[in-house]
Amino acid sequence: MRQNDFPAAPMILGLILGGLMEKSMRQALQISGGEWSVFLTEPISAALIALAVLSMAPSLVRAVRGRLARRSAVRAADGDADHAESLKN
Repeated sequence: MRQNDFPAAPMILGLILGGLMEKSMRQALQISGGEWSVFLTEPISAALIALAVLSMAPSLVRAVRGRLARRSAVRAADGDADHAESLKN
């Protein structure tokens, strides 16, 4: 956790509430006869799912941008090395 700079509070909440949420999800699926659409047709569950996705979006965008920046930096460095090599010959 410390290596990747994850805060402890969300991890502890996830560990504590994870089992309860899994149990509730199983109950909802049993009541709905195994239909996953029940999580999207009810307004409160759809809103919570949308909120969860939207809260993850900024960190996903940041990660993708960082990865793309590193790739372009590596390509630029490789291009500079190729250019320097061609000047030697």
